[in-house]
Formats: sequence, structure tokens, C-alpha cells
Amino acid sequence: MTRENRSTDDELTLHLTLSIASPDDVPGVLECLTASGASVVSMRTHDVDDDRVVKVELRSLTDRQLRTLERAYEKGYYETPRGADLGDLAAELDVSRSAVSQRLNAAETKLVSAILEGRTDRAD
Repeated sequence: MTRENRSTDDELTLHLTLSIASPDDVPGVLECLTASGASVVSMRTHDVDDDRVVKVELRSLTDRQLRTLERAYEKGYYETPRGADLGDLAAELDVSRSAVSQRLNAAETKLVSAILEGRTDRAD
């Protein structure tokens, strides 16, 4: 997922999180980014413990749940302090605050359940 910010000189800044299968692929990814005109300011890498990787099927979410979840993330709803509240999201999506709350709750419940049920690193 990406998060978008505007810097003080009105340049668009994107914060990207990428999962790359092999460290050998990193140079190719950087080459593609720079070829597209992007400049990579900083980069962190780390190995992922496969036992802690869980596949989550987004197909379990309705289109409305996914759209609401994406908008909430983009607008900073999950940041501290919040960049947006339910009212902001409701206005943006042209629905009630209650509808936004229901959609986010349903999406979050599905995602958390999928994550915790898909774990292989827990002791039973």
C-alpha cells in the first residue's frame, strides 16, 4: 500500500512498502523506480521470518469494505493522532458515519481473524 504526502514545496511524496521475493531482485526494482522518474530517498531491508507471514485474501472483503478501508488508510485514520475521523470519511464517501463504522468494523474483523487463524508460529 502507498501513503501520499505533499511536501512544503508541493512535490508529491509516496511512502512505499514492498515485499520482494529475493534480495537479488532489489537492484531491478530500484532500476524500475528510477527509470520511472522516481528518486529513492531511503530504503530499509529486512528478512521476513516465513513462520510469521500470513496470506490474507482480500476477496473476503466486500468492495465497499475494501474501498472504505483503503480511504481510511490513505486519509490517516489509522495514524496517531488520527488524520481523519469517521465524519471525514463519511463525507468523503458520501455515506453516514454509521455506515463507515460498520464497514471498517466488518473489514477489520475479517482481516484480524484471517491473520490470527493463519498463523503458524503459535503454540496450540
